[in-house]
Amino acid sequence: MGRLDDVDLSLKLSREEEAERLETAQLRLLQL
Repeated sequence: MGRLDDVDLSLKLSREEEAERLETAQLRLLQL
C-alpha cells in the first residue's frame, strides 16, 4: 500500500507543478 500512496503523492505534485507552469506561461504570454 505504501507504494500506491507514493504514486498518489507524485501524481499530486506533478499536477501542482503543471498548474504552476501553466500560470507562469500565461503570465509570460500576457507580458509579450
